[in-house]
Amino acid sequence: MLLILALPLGADLFVWYPGQVDTLVVLNDTEPLHLYFLSQFMGYGYYCHLAVVDRGGAGLPDSFCVDDDLRVVSPDDYADILEADGWLQPLSRGPMPVLDRARSRLADTLALLLIEYPFREPPDTTGAVWFLRDSVYIPAVDPPWNSEEY
Repeated sequence: MLLILALPLGADLFVWYPGQVDTLVVLNDTEPLHLYFLSQFMGYGYYCHLAVVDRGGAGLPDSFCVDDDLRVVSPDDYADILEADGWLQPLSRGPMPVLDRARSRLADTLALLLIEYPFREPPDTTGAVWFLRDSVYIPAVDPPWNSEEY
């Protein structure tokens, strides 16, 4: 009798390091609340970008991955969630995030412009908004603006 186990095989995740931080934004002066923007070269002139909020002030781990559910996991074992308490909260992975200071009301409302650079096309910009509720940023279902305004 032959028994075949089907294991869910996902793609390898990018390993992120604190040295890949492009920008650090202090969101609140009275308590430790920081927004990190990281980028990683993918090849052929393309980059993968990551926006992470640090609500505890502990900083980023020495190395980490972000899974498809936007959880911080170990690069050695994707099932090992490094931030089970949620101090680090990845907001966006993929397009280049830029803080939209005009639409943000730090630290309660966080608005990001997410800029994609399609091959041989002009940049495509969309907006995303998160609201701080019970120490967690909750994404807005429909941001109050659309990409045609940019």
